[in-house]
Amino acid sequence: MRYCKTFLLALLVLAPAAQARLMTIFTVEAAWPASHVVVAKETSTPGKFEVVWCWKGNLPKGETIDVPEMIPLQAQSARVFRNREGKPERLRPSELVLFLRESPTAQSGRRRLAPVDSEMRASMAWMQDDEMFCFRPDNESVEVELVDSRLTWAEMWMAVKDVTHEQTLLGAVSRVTNKRARAEELAPFLLSAYQVSRSYAFKQLEACGRDGVPTLVAILNDPALMDRQADAMKALVAVEGKQAGPELTALLDSDVEFWTAVGPALKTGWWDEDMTPEAPLRLRLGQTVDIIRALDGTQFPGARKSVIALRDLWSTIPPIDSRGDTGGIVDECNRFLNALPADRAN
Repeated sequence: MRYCKTFLLALLVLAPAAQARLMTIFTVEAAWPASHVVVAKETSTPGKFEVVWCWKGNLPKGETIDVPEMIPLQAQSARVFRNREGKPERLRPSELVLFLRESPTAQSGRRRLAPVDSEMRASMAWMQDDEMFCFRPDNESVEVELVDSRLTWAEMWMAVKDVTHEQTLLGAVSRVTNKRARAEELAPFLLSAYQVSRSYAFKQLEACGRDGVPTLVAILNDPALMDRQADAMKALVAVEGKQAGPELTALLDSDVEFWTAVGPALKTGWWDEDMTPEAPLRLRLGQTVDIIRALDGTQFPGARKSVIALRDLWSTIPPIDSRGDTGGIVDECNRFLNALPADRAN
């Protein structure tokens, strides 16, 4: 977890319009489903590589592996990247990091290595001068270019080792038979920098049933873990159903108090005043939406008054941008209210 900045290359802070146009698809979390992660050297034959170092799996150094899906990406037209000055540059023949899985072939009993993702571009990264480059699809460009991952070779190695280590530890925790003890051992992994580890841990908490509820509630009541709370809410609803309603309603009441206090000071476009991932207002708005959506899964009538209070309050909150976007709160509130039994909803 030391290299938190490396855990997910796909987390680019983009405006909504740019996000639809451009998305980085590579992530070191591909190490989780991969059976093998290898540093490989290109050979004179496209699609064939010599193993230099195996970061995960058991491929020996010097072994030649076939990855025919790489052939199109070895063409010179696909080896363009933007350097840190923004200028196009061609990648030299170099080493790569390949994220692979063993895949059955048509011949019984034989297996071959294939990309861990159906898109080879999401299953590899190029090396050049100790820097790592990965592919991104750009719908406004004819060619698919490489983008600087902002990772060094050593940082990617550490990130892959961290993901693999957490996968091993979580596998051991999942085999703990006592559900309460298992839930307690899962708790630290909910703080992981890696989404794949957190998702697995939350699923395991669901499997713990009511023994996992205290851990989930602790996350919901910790303001420092706001970015984990959506997953905690989903897990809580999966375990408790309608019984999760009071806990979620209490959270919503807290958010109503928050927006009542800060609302009068907000101005149109407040969403863009702080565009960092940790922007407090952005996180809080995301949490508010997550609470209402989680309440949808409970159909808890006792939340009606709180949801109406939020809906009415939001009509006084300035739009989040100059286009008049209100953040979807009113729609989410109405969706919940309309889904309640007719005799309980307005």
